[in-house]
Amino acid sequence: MIAQLVAGLSFFAHAIQTPDSGVDRYEGDQFYFEIPSYMNQVQDLHDECEFQFSSVRQQGKDVLEVYCLILPETKEELNELGLEGVYNALSYWEAAELNLTAILDKKKILTEDLTVETRNGMQLVRGNIFGKFGKIKVIYHLGVYEGKQGFYQIVTWTISDQFEIYKSDMEGIVTSFHEK
Repeated sequence: MIAQLVAGLSFFAHAIQTPDSGVDRYEGDQFYFEIPSYMNQVQDLHDECEFQFSSVRQQGKDVLEVYCLILPETKEELNELGLEGVYNALSYWEAAELNLTAILDKKKILTEDLTVETRNGMQLVRGNIFGKFGKIKVIYHLGVYEGKQGFYQIVTWTISDQFEIYKSDMEGIVTSFHEK
């Protein structure tokens, strides 16, 4: 399954969920965001990620699946690594993309012109990435915010032929993000 496409991932099947128009709000110490209510919070996608979500459901012969990780990194943590002032929103997105796609057999950035936009009082870079891992083809929607307190990666992904089903929700997750 595509959950295995992020380092340290293992597949976790859970109760079948039906998408609806509702969203649930989640809060961290420094941020908050919204997730479609059909997605469940899980703990087995990434070892170092507090906020991780998935929806895996059967529809006829197909299994529909979508995933999300929220990965914050404070500026204090970057300073401790000697990386103070090294990154901006665009260069952090590029570094996140390289890290995310390192395990893939094939990748292609689908968003031709990455731009920095201002959203929710922060700088945001977001784009779509096609990836292939063995026979599995996925599309990621990766958003990186630069806020006052740090950088925030919002990683969403699904099987490539299901992207149109989940595109709006994946974009909605990224654009709902706020720093406190």
